[in-house]
Amino acid sequence: MTTKCVTLSVSKALALAGISNCEHLPLVIRMDEKALVLSEKRDCYFTTTASECSCIQFISGVHPCPHQIRAFEHDNSEKVAQEAGEAIKERLEIDQKERLKSEQEESKEERWKIELEKHLKAEIAFEQSQCEFRERLKTEWEKQKDQKALEARLKKEHREQIKEQQIKDRLQISNQIMQLNVKRKTIDEAMREVPLIEGKTQLIKKRKEDKIIAHVRDD
Repeated sequence: MTTKCVTLSVSKALALAGISNCEHLPLVIRMDEKALVLSEKRDCYFTTTASECSCIQFISGVHPCPHQIRAFEHDNSEKVAQEAGEAIKERLEIDQKERLKSEQEESKEERWKIELEKHLKAEIAFEQSQCEFRERLKTEWEKQKDQKALEARLKKEHREQIKEQQIKDRLQISNQIMQLNVKRKTIDEAMREVPLIEGKTQLIKKRKEDKIIAHVRDD
């Protein structure tokens, strides 16, 4: 609403219209392109034009209010009709621009929401992949840890087995050496007895020969 359309008190409206000593308040006071319309309570005048009104019932660009109809119902001038049409057209254009702006803002907001959702989904997917990667690393590390522990245990068992086998081998070698020493001692003792046996054998043989010679001589 422009500043042309204001609500005036009765006294100001009559003074503006140049009316004095009025017993009956006029319902409509025409003033060139605008008019003053008496309110239903008869306590004020609404300033009204073909395109605007100062009353609270007026909604620009929708339809004329009762005061506009009352003020211009008998005015068929092309100018008034043109002003009303232009006002409605202007209001429709404003409404269309506001609607387009609102739709653009909604579309922009919708695109922003879609981009935000994509970004959030990408972040969630990235976080999930990181969690999975950490879990795989943890699993692999545990496997390697278990593998290393197993290898260490097997190496320890292998060293213990080698140690036990070495002890057994040393015992076996020691026993063999002892047996060889015993055999060597036996052989040495036997070798020392050989000359004695040979001597006894020669003595016995000589005695037999002597007996045979003696027996021959006696014959």
